Amino acid sequence: MRKTLLVASAYLMLAVGPVMAQQKTIKIGFVSTFSGPTAVIGNDMRNAFELALDHMGRKMASQRSASRRPRS
Repeated sequence: MRKTLLVASAYLMLAVGPVMAQQKTIKIGFVSTFSGPTAVIGNDMRNAFELALDHMGRKMASQRSASRRPRS
């Protein structure tokens, strides 16, 4: 009986793990040039990336996503 309870609790822990991971926000990093003469291109790429996220409802793989803007 004790062994059965131990095995059942181990399966429960394995099943709960993915559910807990799905409740988090996906953080997305974006690397580009944001200073100097080519900053215009980097800002355009960042704006296109943000627009794509807006079109997808800020969700990726059915999970909420967040992107960070670099410090100026």
